[in-house]
Amino acid sequence: MKILVLANHDVGLYRFRRELLERLAAEHTVTLSLPDGELVQPLKELGCAFVHTPVDRRGTDPARDAALLFRYLRLLRTHRPDLVLTYTVKPNVYGGLACRVMGVPYAVNVTGLGTAFHADGALKRLVTFLYRLSLKGARSVFFENGDDLHTLLRAGALRPERCSLLPGAGVDLNRFSPAPYPADGTVRFLFMGRVMAEKGVDELLAAMERLHRRGVNCTLDVLGFCEEDYEARLSAAAAEGWLRFHGHRSDVRPFLAAAHCLVLPSHHEGMSNAILECAATTRPVITTRIPGCRDGVAEGVSGLLCKAKSTDSLCRAMESFCSLPHGERERMGLAGRRLMEEKFDRREVVARTVRTLGLSAAPTEPPFGRCSMNEIRLTPLERWMRARVQRYDHARYWRRRAIVTDPARGSRVGDLLRLWYIKRADAFHNASMGTHRGFGAVFRTPPQLPHGLNGIVVSHRAVIGANCRIYHQVTIGETAKGAPVIGDNVVLGAGAKVIGPVTVGDGARIGAGCTVMEDVPAGATVLPAKNVVILRGDGRE
Repeated sequence: MKILVLANHDVGLYRFRRELLERLAAEHTVTLSLPDGELVQPLKELGCAFVHTPVDRRGTDPARDAALLFRYLRLLRTHRPDLVLTYTVKPNVYGGLACRVMGVPYAVNVTGLGTAFHADGALKRLVTFLYRLSLKGARSVFFENGDDLHTLLRAGALRPERCSLLPGAGVDLNRFSPAPYPADGTVRFLFMGRVMAEKGVDELLAAMERLHRRGVNCTLDVLGFCEEDYEARLSAAAAEGWLRFHGHRSDVRPFLAAAHCLVLPSHHEGMSNAILECAATTRPVITTRIPGCRDGVAEGVSGLLCKAKSTDSLCRAMESFCSLPHGERERMGLAGRRLMEEKFDRREVVARTVRTLGLSAAPTEPPFGRCSMNEIRLTPLERWMRARVQRYDHARYWRRRAIVTDPARGSRVGDLLRLWYIKRADAFHNASMGTHRGFGAVFRTPPQLPHGLNGIVVSHRAVIGANCRIYHQVTIGETAKGAPVIGDNVVLGAGAKVIGPVTVGDGARIGAGCTVMEDVPAGATVLPAKNVVILRGDGRE
């Protein structure tokens, strides 16, 4: 198979997609289309061909963007790929448009929605429109956090059944191995990322200035490209002695080993690779409470969270970290490593990506035995009663629900009739599947419901993977902090509850009556605690 990969930068592709490209190149013909750079040669050494394609990553010039679209069209005509993979905003949008025009199968990886999407006005409306055009024909759309997925679903830009939620690009746990924690003394904070306002550099420099004036014993090392005009401020801070600017470095591990803590006060992220690499190296993290940053941190356990765009909140978090005992900081770093091993192993991310794209012969079902919960086996008469009297037909219900929740499908009158059918079935079964006109809970495929809809309640913000089995009286509920994200092939036993912004990994099994309020690793089995026996005053049960 001929696979074409569209991206905007060699550094990100090599650092975060190297293992995936190596695996694809071992079995297929892979061509990379991106601007030339110092890491293109290492990409070629993986077995990939290279086509130089200029991409203005942050520009908004319509003429340049139109030229990029025509370059992609010409590229598709020349190479005639069987599958196209796209990464980052402009390759996703213009590469997706080109693939739709040429009728080429393609898959999109949304690493973030881009700066324009987070600002109101005509530019955001234009970008939303372009996303609708480019994503509708995608075979698969990979997301790195649930908020981006919900945002585009609400905008009507994609079909729920084609979405997949990944834990970012994952982290290479062998390359980023645990490092001895530095001795006590001056706290060395580390920033890794593009030096720009969107990464919270203004708040970080202001917070460091305050800490320096207060006499807090700390310094800041900055790694990354300077994409905006910060050279003068960085030089002034370096002259005061509390900042060291190292520019872009191909190997960040020595800096991680020397640091006490990573600080990333970003405004927007898909999934921060800097956080994953830092945590894998057993270093605590201070970051903002936003999607893509908070996902990689267990608050108060492996790091501290602060409010985005708030110098005060960031300064308090950094000062609080400086006041922690050395042993507590070290324990935070070890907790971060455990979190990376449980949820962010890059090998698992690569395997899941290849499986979702249909490029692997591996079985889609996880290698776990079936849950021991008994199904209700219906007689033909009972099935007729469910479909006619109880007004629930599985195929019809989920077909109509898919139309109702997709803002780009159906008409107003038709949607109201379908919604009436769905709500009637829900009410009869004392259920709610999170269905609203134009939005609702995301089910990648209709779930298996051995007991029908009976008593099942699902938050309209929840994301449920493919081939899940949900028994009766299950609750998938949200809190103020968010809603659950449930992976593929998950079993939820009768009466189970999954509450809040938790992630349940692929193939997990939640036993009957269990309440889950923390993340569940892939393949894990959650069993209820032993029954509690209440004794009467005379000592009898």
